[in-house]
Formats: sequence, C-alpha cells, structure tokens
Amino acid sequence: GNIYAANAVEVTAIAVDGHDVAASAAFIGLTAVEDGVVALINRAEPLVQAGADFMNPEAWEMLEVGDLGIYEGGFAEQQWFQTNGETSRLGLFGVALSASGTAGSSAQWAPTWSPPSVPTNYFNQLAQDPQLCRSGPTLIRGPMGFVSQDLRYILYPAGEGLLADDQAGVCVSVDGGQTFRLAPLPEGEVRVGGPRGVRCTADASRCWVFGNGGSFEPAYIYRSTGRPEGGLTWNRANVPAGLQRRFNDIAFTPEGERGWVVGLEAPGRGLLLATEDGGATWSGNLVAEVPAFEGVELVSVFALSDDRVWVGGDGGFVATHPAGGRSRPE
Repeated sequence: GNIYAANAVEVTAIAVDGHDVAASAAFIGLTAVEDGVVALINRAEPLVQAGADFMNPEAWEMLEVGDLGIYEGGFAEQQWFQTNGETSRLGLFGVALSASGTAGSSAQWAPTWSPPSVPTNYFNQLAQDPQLCRSGPTLIRGPMGFVSQDLRYILYPAGEGLLADDQAGVCVSVDGGQTFRLAPLPEGEVRVGGPRGVRCTADASRCWVFGNGGSFEPAYIYRSTGRPEGGLTWNRANVPAGLQRRFNDIAFTPEGERGWVVGLEAPGRGLLLATEDGGATWSGNLVAEVPAFEGVELVSVFALSDDRVWVGGDGGFVATHPAGGRSRPE
C-alpha cells in the first residue's frame, strides 16, 4: 500500500511507498498525534510517522518502535498509537502495551491488557468485577481503537470476530490501558456481531460506534452519552433503511456535530450517509445517484473541516466535496 499527499483539488504525490516500509506492508489507518500523524500498518513494527509537514514526502520516517518482547517482529496489526512525550500507548492485535517516553530504539514496551494472560491476576479481578472485558482488541479493518490525547482514555470495539468473548459493546479504559470495562450496547438491540469501529472527539466526551448486524439485522450506529469514567451509555441512531448495507468507517468534525459514515450497499454501490445533529439522525445515501460511485466500496472517510470531506474506496478511489456531499460530488 501507499500513502498519498493531496490538496483539495488533486492527489499530488506518493508520500510513502509501502515497499519501503516492509515486504507486503499494508496501511490500515491514520491517527493524529501531538506533532503530526502516524500511519498504522498490518504488523507490530515499524512505526510510520510524519511531523506537521506530513504533506511533504521527506517528512515521513520509519521509526523503530522499541523492545516489544514476545511481540517483536510479529504480524500483529497496529490497533492504535498515541504519545504525550512522557508516556506512549500502543495497541496490537490482542494486546494493549505501554512504554515510558516516546517510541524508539530505547523504548521498553510492557503489555498492560491481554485477557486472560495479562494481568496475571485477571481471573481474580474478573470475579470481583464481572464488567471487565474478556477480550483484547481484535479488529483488522476499520477505526479499531481510540486513545485520548492525555492518554487517559482508551476504547476499542468488543463482541465482533472469531475471538469475541464479550457481548456487543465497547471496552473502555479510564486508567491508560491498565483495565478495560465493557460499556455494552443496549441489551437485545444487537443480536449478531459487535461494533466494527469506534470514533471519539479528542477528549472522549462524545463517541460513536457502528456495526453491520447480520443477515436479518440492519447496519447500525450508536452515539454515547456520559463520560468514560462514569460509564458510557449508548443510544441507537435513526438510520434510514437500506438494502444489505455494510459500514466501514465513520468521521466527525472536531466539535462532533457534523459527521459521515461510509461503506457499501446493494446492488454494489458506494454508501455515504451524513448527520447534522451529532449522530442522532442520518441522511439517505448521498451518492446513490452518482455514477462514479457505482461498483466502488468506500472504506475510509476524513472530515477536515465543517464542510470539506474526503472519502476513499477500493482500487485507489478518492473523492472530495466542499459541501460535505450535500450537493452533487466533484
């Protein structure tokens, strides 16, 4: 895979060629850090990052993550990364890790959560607190996890995939990844499969999850109420009915009012829904009648401002719109 630099008019350059990172490296997400961005990849290392000048190909570097112990050199997808200079948090498939300082050759990573082996007294803790999550992060596509900028809050979806031991919901940590408790979706509302992705505002004051249900259940979106330390509760959004929909990504503007979700719907066209009220209600498919989106599954969405939205799809498809898709896309 590649990372491309672009402006509002055109894709301008390849910023990072995946072949320069590692053999068969695939990029599976972008996350903002304090002084730039990190591109998550489908293995434990290296860390692919750039500073504030990330539009410049010369700004990107492949950084050694540090000593990962038994996870060194593994093919465990990166689920999240965040640092404040004094501490760093890294999520890999199945495990949450922490290190003092920033990532680099001298960083020593220690697992903090990977049930049932980490922590070593996990079953004793579970006996005293049945709401503890029973699984680690296990998604391999979509917005997999969230870390607040102060590193206090970490969230990841639960109840999806072959290793799902939790009911549908979100695993939430308010202590930097030392413990995760389940914030379940309302009982009985989702019978098959947990959320595929979670997004939050920078301070985790508002969060959203989405999932795809099953053969007889529609794709769904939930928005949170409350603060993570008080226990998140989830309210189901009003999403217009659609045929055989699959959601892949969700994004909101910084204030959390305007948002978009992307995916695929029958008979094989791109899907783009929008909200103006923080995710309580959603539009119909904004690109249903746009020929360019026929046969294209949308897999990512980025909200760079209140109006400017970018969407990406399979096969290198990229599109942008200055009015958030509310008129005919460019």
